[in-house]
Amino acid sequence: MADHADNALLRHESGWLSRDDFATATIRMADEKAGMKFDGEKPRMDLLVSDMPRALEAIGHVLTAGAEKYAPGNWQHVENADSRYLAAALRHEMALARGEENDPETGVHHLAHVACCVLFRLELAMREAAR
Repeated sequence: MADHADNALLRHESGWLSRDDFATATIRMADEKAGMKFDGEKPRMDLLVSDMPRALEAIGHVLTAGAEKYAPGNWQHVENADSRYLAAALRHEMALARGEENDPETGVHHLAHVACCVLFRLELAMREAAR
């Protein structure tokens, strides 16, 4: 009976193996770096979607409205962009201070417009710094 147990075949992902082969295969698999990804120092981009999907969608609506009104990516070519986007953000902040929640032209929350203006300024500043 003990002889039968020692020779029993065990199910392994590579097929049916003897007890000794099963142990060897398991050790070999533990030594391999299958499925490794070294991204511990990289930003968790997935958190943008999981943590703030509504805000990102609202910014997407602002960008879409701008692309339809002007042209896609037009914001990148505005002269004196930093001061003009600061002024635009402040106009949206003032509308909020007056109690207006959504922009009357787009129907999107004023804070989405503010965030978009700030992102335009950030993107342009980072592009300039990278030159």
